[in-house]
Amino acid sequence: MKKLFKVLIFLLLIGMSIVLLFIGNGYNMYKEAIENTPLEEKVSEIKSKENYAKFSELKFNYI
Repeated sequence: MKKLFKVLIFLLLIGMSIVLLFIGNGYNMYKEAIENTPLEEKVSEIKSKENYAKFSELKFNYI
């Protein structure tokens, strides 16, 4: 029983380590993307597109 518990704890620690690596990698990708194109600039670029729909224009089913 103790061996099973130790194996489960070990697997949990490995899983948590992998998740933390993905979170750290994602955060670094986010920082890099924001440095290349500021958020305000990206938002205005998307809003200027022809097929952009405002929230108030969306049907209830899409909200």
